[in-house]
Amino acid sequence: MTVLCVSGAAVSAEKWFEVPGGSWSPRQSNLVAIEQGLHKHIMLKAGARHLQVKPWHMYKFQYQGQGNAKRQAIFINAFCTDFGYKELPRKWLIANDGGTCFFRVKYVPVKGTFDGLEFNGEA
Repeated sequence: MTVLCVSGAAVSAEKWFEVPGGSWSPRQSNLVAIEQGLHKHIMLKAGARHLQVKPWHMYKFQYQGQGNAKRQAIFINAFCTDFGYKELPRKWLIANDGGTCFFRVKYVPVKGTFDGLEFNGEA
C-alpha cells in the first residue's frame, strides 16, 4: 500500500486519485485537510437529510483542482464501489444512481470548507 505523508498525517494513494485536466494540482496538505474533515461533513449532511451513508472505509475518491489563484476549489467525486473501473487515475467515474454510495462535493482550500454536496438518487 502506498501512503502519502504530510506533517505526520497520511492519505492513502489507493483511495485518492487525481484526475488530470484541472487548472492546478492540489498539494498533499490539501488532501490531508480534506480527509480530516470530509467524513464529519458528509455524516452531518446525510443525517440532516435522513440518509444512511455506507461504511466510510469502502469509499474511494477522485479529485481535481479547478479555478484560478483567487478562487481555487477542489472537486471531489466519491464512490463506495468502482465496478472494477480501471481509469480512476485518468477519467471521472460517473454513476447515475446508487444513492449515498456516490457523492460529489467541492472543497475550498482558502476557507477550509466544503460546499455543494450532491448524493446520487436511487433507481
